[in-house]
Amino acid sequence: MSLTERPLAETDLDAIMAMLHSYDLAYVGEPMMDAEDVLGEWQMPSFELARDTLGLVDDDGRLVGYASVDSGGTVEVTTDRELWNGPEEERLLDHAERHAAARGITSVRRFVAGADVEGQALMRRRGWSEAYTSWVLQLGPDDEIRTRELPPGYAVRPFAAEDAEEVHRVVAEAFSEWQQNQRSFEDWHASVVERPGADSTRFRVVTFTDPAGGDAPQIVGACVVFDGPEEAWVSQLAVARDHRHRGLAQRLLADTYRGARERGVARGGLSTDSRTGALGLYQRLGMTVFCEYRCFTRTLA
Repeated sequence: MSLTERPLAETDLDAIMAMLHSYDLAYVGEPMMDAEDVLGEWQMPSFELARDTLGLVDDDGRLVGYASVDSGGTVEVTTDRELWNGPEEERLLDHAERHAAARGITSVRRFVAGADVEGQALMRRRGWSEAYTSWVLQLGPDDEIRTRELPPGYAVRPFAAEDAEEVHRVVAEAFSEWQQNQRSFEDWHASVVERPGADSTRFRVVTFTDPAGGDAPQIVGACVVFDGPEEAWVSQLAVARDHRHRGLAQRLLADTYRGARERGVARGGLSTDSRTGALGLYQRLGMTVFCEYRCFTRTLA
């Protein structure tokens, strides 16, 4: 097969989603990404479609594979099913590694489904190391939403536009404890608050006001949720370090999922990984593991 290289274009979105969903259906059982997820990534200021992507096109002009690399070093490589783990996929991985290095990115990462044994073997052969396991958990439509009473001084309310910088700070600081290369405020805002289809009034924040008086309420936790046709997906859940172990995350989740059910979205979902130690917490809240991914990383010279 003779394949031509070119950058992706927005008109490739349908072909990209078909490839992504084909992989998910084979190894997970249902699609895990929406077109809005991809568009949100593409509209980050640090991401340029013409610079940070490469598509493979066959003689009929059909897109059969692509690679993308964001500024944080996350690599996405996907092909048509008949090309999985073949030379075309390796060609795209070669490009992704070279491109990341040329941009000054020192470490890259790629997620492979836990059931994709051949895909994991490919990454190991290429010198990538398995860094951690990520789990997707679900709260079924009939599962109890277990909540918590908040300690004195704390309150949960909807996100407001003026909260954006504080929420980004809380999320970035919490995630930076186990992951480098946190997104800038501009990238976070573009891919989260401005994500196509997002309604930020559905996000939740938890504030703290010292009962003894003094400072104005400060945001110490946040929950970002995106509604799909069947699932309310919690994309980000973070609590400031000094305010953990007080039930704030559980209350944020409960309020978020309850609001989704009131909107007619019955199932809840989120992901966590082995670096955080949070799997047991979510399971105790009644969530169950739906699938898992392995994160592979490689340090670039």
